Amino acid sequence: MQLFIDVVASRYPDENLIMVVDAASWYKAGSLSLPDNLRLHFLPPYSPELKAQEPIWDELREKHFRNRVFDNLDTLEDQLVQALRANFKITEGNGYF
Repeated sequence: MQLFIDVVASRYPDENLIMVVDAASWYKAGSLSLPDNLRLHFLPPYSPELKAQEPIWDELREKHFRNRVFDNLDTLEDQLVQALRANFKITEGNGYF
């Protein structure tokens, strides 16, 4: 998780970032070092209505990310964009990517 946070923050050094996360223990363990431009916002416990994305991620993981290892974040992002376009009919011109 630390590596992910560091990469995201370094990609957007001039932006103030808020990452919305659930209450998983690794976010609160105190072992994460947050960059100055990134803050965590915790969802309240037992709030499945705020996690509407879970079925989407389950579907994407099952169909597009199963047993895959990516060499770098760019390759992973490319796969994510392809998966989203395939599943949700997102195109270049509609303002998403």
